[in-house]
Amino acid sequence: MILLIIFTFADALFASGDYFRAASEYRREIFREPQNPYAAMKLGDSYYKLGDYNYALFWYGKAYFLKEDKDIEDRYIYLLAKTMKFE
Repeated sequence: MILLIIFTFADALFASGDYFRAASEYRREIFREPQNPYAAMKLGDSYYKLGDYNYALFWYGKAYFLKEDKDIEDRYIYLLAKTMKFE
């Protein structure tokens, strides 16, 4: 129940455009549940919206490592191409 409330609050902050506070709430969730790919992906989305592409890449990479998902992979590849940070 607590996790649902945190996600609901974080998702509401994200939807309202308050990406900085949303990132804070997603980080709190990752602290509680480090293996949560949804929180890692949404943290990446928050950093992307804030223009912090290095952190966005880090969190998209972590999310993909936790769960090989096409949506996460697409976000990661898009940002790699956008920032031209090929490894």
